[in-house]
Amino acid sequence: MFCKKLLYAPLLYGGDVMPLSIANDTLYYKWQIKLWEFFESKKDWEFIWKAIPRSCHTKDPFQLKKSDNIRYSSGNLNEEMKNVEMVYLDYPSTPFYDAKKAGKMVLCTVLFGKEYLRENVEGIYISESFEDSLDRLDRFLEGEFVYGLNLIQNKVNWEEIVL
Repeated sequence: MFCKKLLYAPLLYGGDVMPLSIANDTLYYKWQIKLWEFFESKKDWEFIWKAIPRSCHTKDPFQLKKSDNIRYSSGNLNEEMKNVEMVYLDYPSTPFYDAKKAGKMVLCTVLFGKEYLRENVEGIYISESFEDSLDRLDRFLEGEFVYGLNLIQNKVNWEEIVL
């Protein structure tokens, strides 16, 4: 039985599809291998590795990986989010804002594409290395960094976050 659940929403691999990719696919894959191993080591947690529904699963190497505490899902993001306490991302894409809107505890450690981001946004941490990101995530799981914001309840203006 798992104590807590966390949803991870990765970026798409760029490949030949995107003219501008946030991360080099090979480097991003290496990062995700480290992240998968980190998740596997947390036996009292359940992790949902949330693929984008329209992503090409034949190009996602994590679809076929198996672990007792990691579930690969290409289901609806909002449905999956209803069943977790925490959300983790490695880039502030749409699920970051969906999680904040839903009032979830959110952490985003950014290794790639830092030059495109504003500074000092709550819940977004600029990382310098894989180890730095994993350390921050580990402390997030332990409750040290609890970023949760209900945008509707707190009457937060979306433009303050996005722009």
